[in-house]
Amino acid sequence: MPVFQSPGIASGIDVNTLVTKLVDAERAPAQIRLDRSDSKIKTQVSALGQLKGSWSALLASLAKLKTEAAFQIHKAESSDKDAFTATATETATPGSYGIEILAVASAPKLTSGLIAGGSTAVIGTGDLTIAVGSASFTVTIDGTNNTLAGIRDAINAAADNKGVRATIINTTGGAVLTLSGANTGAANALRVTRTGGDGGLDALVYDPGVLTMIGFATRHLGRVDEALGYYDKALALNPNMTDTRQYLGEAYLLTNNLEKAKDQFRDLERLCPRGCEQLDMLKAKIEEFQKKAASN
Repeated sequence: MPVFQSPGIASGIDVNTLVTKLVDAERAPAQIRLDRSDSKIKTQVSALGQLKGSWSALLASLAKLKTEAAFQIHKAESSDKDAFTATATETATPGSYGIEILAVASAPKLTSGLIAGGSTAVIGTGDLTIAVGSASFTVTIDGTNNTLAGIRDAINAAADNKGVRATIINTTGGAVLTLSGANTGAANALRVTRTGGDGGLDALVYDPGVLTMIGFATRHLGRVDEALGYYDKALALNPNMTDTRQYLGEAYLLTNNLEKAKDQFRDLERLCPRGCEQLDMLKAKIEEFQKKAASN
């Protein structure tokens, strides 16, 4: 009678584990080849992507060479970059150029007129607004700080001060108040205006328009010499003020100084090459003055 025997049952051998290991051993070389092939394909795909990106960048660079301007690049070099720098466009003419520096930018500075009483002299009360370009701050001057020294200290101590430093310079004839800005350039020009108070702070005003109006009012009060000082201050801040030129010329006529009035007329001709109201009005005043002089 035949006898059925199951290997491992009686022998204690784990047939399933043995079979699994035999199959894995048979499959391992093939799996390794597949893994290597997969890695190689991924590497090739990545390389192709990088090549495509580099090719696109190359095409973009070549596109810039389609225009003539790409081959007309000019460069400007300065022998002293601390003193002068320059740039060149494609229309620049090749050559060597000499540059003469006549002036360099400096921080703005304003100086008051001479205050005979020195730093302890009482100036006046009101609000002083000091502008630095488009920014400004205001200090209030009252009975506690209305001396020249008090005004200096109020400006320097202002919480919103825009970089303005006030100092007093003493001389044998009195003292002057000097305001200095921190930054250079016309965009940081200093201006000082006054509002309220007793009017004494007008001695510290430095705004060409305001100075011109003070001069105009002072002249019509009969204080012509004082008005001349305001006009001169205004023109020192802005020499192109046509109203100031007109009023200054008229003030010179009031002092019988025809030649200086004509100087202002010539300045107006320069400022108004196509004519302007201020030029016409001063011309009429000069002609009127000359007619009166001729009839006397």
